[in-house]
Amino acid sequence: TVEALPKERRRLSSSLDARLFKVDALERSLPLFKDGTLYLDNDVALKRGSVDELFGYFDELRKRHRALGVVRAHVCVPPGHRTPEVPPGYCEHNSGVLFFQDQNQSKALVGEWLAELTRRTSADGQDQLPLRKVLWRHRDDVWDLPYGLQCRGRRCDPCAKKGHRNTLLWHAAREDRVRFVAKRRPNATADDGVCGFYA
Repeated sequence: TVEALPKERRRLSSSLDARLFKVDALERSLPLFKDGTLYLDNDVALKRGSVDELFGYFDELRKRHRALGVVRAHVCVPPGHRTPEVPPGYCEHNSGVLFFQDQNQSKALVGEWLAELTRRTSADGQDQLPLRKVLWRHRDDVWDLPYGLQCRGRRCDPCAKKGHRNTLLWHAAREDRVRFVAKRRPNATADDGVCGFYA
């Protein structure tokens, strides 16, 4: 049983179980929505009033004939994630913001991702390395979304303009967003938010 494993192995097992659940749920639900699916991790905050712009990316995916839109990860290839199956210059992508356009291609892609996860191809239990392998194999079906679309991690500043776009997604743990709001606006509450985002 999971309880009999050493503490670090329990954490990895639990982490992997959550990721398997996520990817399995995606694979099962993609056929239900023929016009596309936007997947966001539960720690992603949407900028108020950004829904139309976000859904505009589905139009862009259709124009480009791509099945999936993803954002490059803020670390190209983390330690321990190198693999001979993928060139070192092909970066990982964030699995917490996914625009699935073509239902059949997307389902096949997610099925391969689930198979990679099931084979436990990542020693740290993360889903980014298995996703990177699949995206490399399907790179002609993938569109790299603008990097500034999301602000990722506890050190990101969602108010900073990145490139020609404002950030639409703030991808950080809620406690990190609350801390950021408290520093930026000391008299504000978490519900007041900052730069169009609620913490």
